[in-house]
Amino acid sequence: MEVKERIVQEACRFFLNEGVRRITMDEVARRLGMSKRTIYEHFRDKTELLHCCMLASFAQNDEEIAHLEGNCEHLLEFVLRVLDYGSHSVKIINPAFFEDLRLYYPKLYNEMVAYRRDAMVDQLRKLIEQGMKGGYFRSGTNAALVAKIFMEQMLAMNRRDVFPPELYSQSELFETLFLTTIRGISTKNGLQELDQLLSDYQKKQL
Repeated sequence: MEVKERIVQEACRFFLNEGVRRITMDEVARRLGMSKRTIYEHFRDKTELLHCCMLASFAQNDEEIAHLEGNCEHLLEFVLRVLDYGSHSVKIINPAFFEDLRLYYPKLYNEMVAYRRDAMVDQLRKLIEQGMKGGYFRSGTNAALVAKIFMEQMLAMNRRDVFPPELYSQSELFETLFLTTIRGISTKNGLQELDQLLSDYQKKQL
């Protein structure tokens, strides 16, 4: 693994687990056993490091989703596996990460939200359209609108003033939002199949 790749991989973990504000460039260097000079040879400043970390995180997420899709027999199985993946993923993210970004790096936060929003809305729109063709989701559903609403609610998940972390876990928020959205657009047959898959999944977790 190249030095720059290692820095991004480890720094991303530090930021996601502990928030952005408390992890300084000095702290990144100390934890990696590197000189601060080595860090600055690859990154102009903390903002650039954060930018690279977020892009790497997005790329990894897309890779995981593509892998899940390629290993599912039908759409609702993929939907359930995305739910499971998302629920586990948000557990490792400290709510302070997004709050710190929004408060202390607003330009980067807005750029990354805009960059990611369009891609995720498009992915979800395509998923909903596939579900409509398969009879799992109601015909006539405005897939683009549902996808946009879902994305905006996802962004609200990270607002401490809206969802205090001491009252709502990120995992509970994500699962509730995801299932409420999917169930709300499902057909009767789609709901039956989804409920059966959920029941089977929950039994495996026991």
